[in-house]
Amino acid sequence: MRRICLSLLFACTLPVSVYAQNDWYLKGPEKDEVYGIDLQGALDKLKGRQATPIVVAVLDIGTDINHQELKDIAWTNPKEIAGNGKDDDGNGYVDDIHGWNFLGGPTADIMYEST
Repeated sequence: MRRICLSLLFACTLPVSVYAQNDWYLKGPEKDEVYGIDLQGALDKLKGRQATPIVVAVLDIGTDINHQELKDIAWTNPKEIAGNGKDDDGNGYVDDIHGWNFLGGPTADIMYEST
């Protein structure tokens, strides 16, 4: 599973080019007998299709949604009003504008105790 995830990561960060033909992680098990992601097969299936927006969940700690690469594309809860201290959308989480940090609440205030 780790190998598959890493091959997806590498394939998503590289442009499709002439050089990509030799990279194993872009090949597919049916055509090339290599367990890559079959990039060309995926691109063929997407031809002529309309792109639709998707929402990706980030399960991590320390995600800075104000980072320059994320601040303009981070999902915003349209049913929540920022900073009013209320659960506007009725999902049980107050001010969950960009999701919820289950360790520290919406502002990610995590207090650590040294022992």
